[in-house]
Amino acid sequence: MKAEIIVTPKPSVFDPQGDTVRRAIHQLGMECVDSVRIGKHIELEISGKNVEKTREKLEQICRDLLSNPVIEDYILKLDDETKPASAAAKLKALIEKATESHEEEAEAVVPSKKEKKSKKKDKEKKKDKKKKKKDKGKKKNKREDQD
Repeated sequence: MKAEIIVTPKPSVFDPQGDTVRRAIHQLGMECVDSVRIGKHIELEISGKNVEKTREKLEQICRDLLSNPVIEDYILKLDDETKPASAAAKLKALIEKATESHEEEAEAVVPSKKEKKSKKKDKEKKKDKKKKKKDKGKKKNKREDQD
């Protein structure tokens, strides 16, 4: 049995190595690269047939030894779950899965710039409404006092 583990920094964690590689790629003339995340790819050859027991033990090893759960995520794949046609297809499938989980987590953890701006505008609008109501109330009271 074969196991593949990919360990990557969590989306909310700055990846200085990835940032350095991204800047180097830009210097080589490929400015279209927006983000680079550097991780680890680990392959294990395992003897044994009990997939469930193996998976449980590997999950523990991934959490306790191969990754730092505070700042890293991992993906564990056993060879009998899916068998892509080639090594390139395997890597592509693993990267897609990692990207999906990072995007979901990033959306849940880190608000986008648009969301931040939208929230800020909403707060400003609420303040403006409250201020206008207060001003209307003051004007109304002044009119009543004059009458």
